Amino acid sequence: METSHSAALRYHCATKYRPDSIHLLPPADFSRQPMPFKSYQSDRAIDLIPYLPVELFPQVEDERSDPLDLDSWLGRLSRTLYFTYGATARQVWQGGHLIFRAAPSAGGLYPAEVYLVTRGLEDIPDGIHDYFVPNHQLIPVFDGDFLSEISSVAFDAFDPISTRAALVLTGIYERSTWRYHERAYRRLLLDTGHILGNLALYAPFEGFRPVPISCFEDDELNSLFFLDPDLEQVQVVVPLLESSAEPGITPWLVENRHVEERRVDESSGEPGETFADCHRAASLRSTALPMARRALASGGSVSVPSLGNTPLSRHAIDPMGPIELGREILRRRSTRSFARSEVSGDALSAILEAGYRGFREEAL
Repeated sequence: METSHSAALRYHCATKYRPDSIHLLPPADFSRQPMPFKSYQSDRAIDLIPYLPVELFPQVEDERSDPLDLDSWLGRLSRTLYFTYGATARQVWQGGHLIFRAAPSAGGLYPAEVYLVTRGLEDIPDGIHDYFVPNHQLIPVFDGDFLSEISSVAFDAFDPISTRAALVLTGIYERSTWRYHERAYRRLLLDTGHILGNLALYAPFEGFRPVPISCFEDDELNSLFFLDPDLEQVQVVVPLLESSAEPGITPWLVENRHVEERRVDESSGEPGETFADCHRAASLRSTALPMARRALASGGSVSVPSLGNTPLSRHAIDPMGPIELGREILRRRSTRSFARSEVSGDALSAILEAGYRGFREEAL
């Protein structure tokens, strides 16, 4: 039996590049590539395109009805979703179309899926919506008030009454494993981080303060979204708080006293077992919920194995406005082309400081 720490170390050692194994993976069979997005049949799709900025999308002017409140929740969410994970270009590839997105992805596989959970918003029904990237639409998946249940399985980390919207990022393993095999879990975590990075940069322009929460009871939250954990699992929950609102986030520390981590058997060595064991070992059990609530009821703080719930914030080296940032997001691509120019110590320090903000010293 092993803990999450030993499972993570075993996964790291088993999947790191080595000279004697880097060329052993079979070539990718593009005829078997899974679809990089979900497809729902719905006559209630919510069109988000009219709310995009005409400065970057002149054609949007023709799709706008009159009047259109660009500062509504729908407008703010439209632009936040687009500049976080929206479709920025299309290219013919392997007999089909490759849709590039605002966030970079290893191999252009996009294993992350983005859901929007809403409550009490005009023009958006309460419920869980899938962000359909190709058409920039919200597709209703489940109707109802889910924010209270999400907060509950996340150890009451946020106030579901004052919170009106949250993003839930999941990972669909098959989108990446077909090409990267065991290393796919690394790619999935990288992609999730890229999405959070975009969200941190752009969301404040729309008056949002995103707070990523990775502390939740995995099985309960996956079940709430009706996910098959062998195919797709929740990676992070991100309440979108109003910038002017009180934080409303429970300040947790990094300890293991109140939470039971999963223990897993040694991997059988079959493909996919190593990263699956790593994820299972780090997930939280349902027994953590009553223990956490008892700790809060007794006046204590809840401690969970996480780096805490730290609000994301913009930390651009060169301050820019939303249009300038949006233009950069539309222009950039994942690339290995380097300019070979110098980077100042101050610039490098700012990048590192932004990347490691909120991390405890012993976690580095």
